[in-house]
Amino acid sequence: MPQIGGNVKALDFMNTFGVNVHFNENNYRNTSAIADALNIIGFSRIRSRCVRAEEAAAWKDVAAKSKCYFPNGLNADVLITGYLNDTSDVSLASQKKLVPQIADFIEMIEGPNEINNYSVGEGTHGPSDKHDRTKEFASNSVAWAEALYQWRQAEPLLSRVKLLAPSIASGMPEDYSSLPDISQYVDAGNLHFYAGNGRQPSKFEGGNFEAIYRWYKAAATPAKPVALTEWGQTTAGKKAQDGCNEATQAKYILNQMFDAVAMGVYRAYIYQLMDDTSDGDPTGKGGSEEHFGIFDYKWRVKPAAQALANVKNLLADKTANFMAVIPDYNVKGVKDAGAAGSSLSISMSGGSTFIVVWNEPRIWDSKANKPETPPVNKVTVNFGGNYAYKVHDPLIGLDAIAAGQGSSVEVNLSGSPIMIQIVPAGK
Repeated sequence: MPQIGGNVKALDFMNTFGVNVHFNENNYRNTSAIADALNIIGFSRIRSRCVRAEEAAAWKDVAAKSKCYFPNGLNADVLITGYLNDTSDVSLASQKKLVPQIADFIEMIEGPNEINNYSVGEGTHGPSDKHDRTKEFASNSVAWAEALYQWRQAEPLLSRVKLLAPSIASGMPEDYSSLPDISQYVDAGNLHFYAGNGRQPSKFEGGNFEAIYRWYKAAATPAKPVALTEWGQTTAGKKAQDGCNEATQAKYILNQMFDAVAMGVYRAYIYQLMDDTSDGDPTGKGGSEEHFGIFDYKWRVKPAAQALANVKNLLADKTANFMAVIPDYNVKGVKDAGAAGSSLSISMSGGSTFIVVWNEPRIWDSKANKPETPPVNKVTVNFGGNYAYKVHDPLIGLDAIAAGQGSSVEVNLSGSPIMIQIVPAGK
């Protein structure tokens, strides 16, 4: 994966992303709808737990129903629960018996959820402890990483599976600096990031996405990549619910998407696929947690899911087995640059390149609980040669909003990405 301002191939870009589901809750029991939704956004990767027989069955059902959409099959990230010796939930021993049943399509197994987060109530136990050990999350991360490593070593069905560290919730620098290096046990680190309150990824008070990513990697997995297994924005619409409207959610999702790849994130799972509520209230009566979906509780496509579908269709490619020719482009005039820079080039196997540019000004007024329209930021993209070009706004659709030929183009940024496809003149 690229560093800031780098290049990635289109198929590799799309393969970075997945989405969280909750097989045990509400309309997530409709596995056909899950498979159809995954096809709309083009994600073959999902993250969920597997602690009950019915959840293993749901995993298998979605995998079977997704085959018509994804020739290479479904890719599972299985979250191991943190309730280990408590009789109210399952133990690690019982998960060791259940998880191998879906081994054919497991890509990754992940340590417990947000082990530094007291409010989660999950992931706060060590591998052999019944009682809350959240204060000891640093040593807990080592114990869990080692426990999962030993499980993989002992289970032939999981020999090819990648191991992710237990996840850490967004926090202050000291939360990360206290983490020990667990690179010897895991294949990738594991971070959650929520800007919240309709904020852009660069506007989080405790440290923007780029800073938090670097803090975590430097401490926990300096020798390995880092996954972002939760990120998203709730559309719960009432004040003090940390939400925003659906149009602002779509802008955040797109910006965080390109930030993640520009930073070199290994895998990035949106939280979550559908609104996890049966209350049917789009203003968020069910609360913040219930309205993180990019589809609503009846599987209506929200603007965020439609924008992701547009990105999928613009970047449709069948192979990453080609030599990318990267244009010598540069971008001038960006104000409020993104958390991971302001541009990324994406190579297509047919010879064209998408230059993606974005900025991250304030787009939501949390006090007034309404969207905020930033000033238009006029940006010049110099291609480094003579190219035919088409300018696309994935928030709007697939049709070009401008087209021409030359060595540069001026575009207007207003808090979400613009995708410029360029083709060398004469091709």
